[in-house]
Amino acid sequence: WERHDRPARCPLPAWDLAAAQQQFGAWRTQFERDMQPYLGEPTEALWQSQARAGRSIDGTVVPASRASAALIAMTTAPDAFAEEVGMSGQVAPSAVLARLLRLLRTAEVSGRGGLYREPVPALEATCAQVWYLRMPGTAANGPVAATDTFVRGGAPFITVQQQGGRIRLAGLSRELVEVLLAPAASD
Repeated sequence: WERHDRPARCPLPAWDLAAAQQQFGAWRTQFERDMQPYLGEPTEALWQSQARAGRSIDGTVVPASRASAALIAMTTAPDAFAEEVGMSGQVAPSAVLARLLRLLRTAEVSGRGGLYREPVPALEATCAQVWYLRMPGTAANGPVAATDTFVRGGAPFITVQQQGGRIRLAGLSRELVEVLLAPAASD
């Protein structure tokens, strides 16, 4: 008897922290540009009209992903977004996206947690990788697991879809959302 494993549908490229940090920096710059129209008080209609006008965020966010749903919710229904993660009333609703952008502006990639084991079959094809983030100025700077080891309850992370030398946001971790919604000294 010989064991023949199926080839991985989502192969992981070799990990290079410096290259990941460069990809993250390039992505962050474009993501911040993409988010500018949504910093006021956007509606779902604005999200739809921006997409129809060719100004979608598909270059930086995986369409129909956890990330796109979270971004729409945090900008159009921030109270419901906060309640969904059990942190209602923790931050001014209009400030959620702006605060996310501020956090990401200083964040650094600190490791990779391998492939995100997606429990929703419709999202499995995203092949999202876990990228841990170090977030200066926050309490969320604990140790990062060994490369390609996924650990919950530790460092905040994003999930990304990597294509060539570019990444797109696939999801925001509960750990990152907790940092995002936690009261800050300036709130």
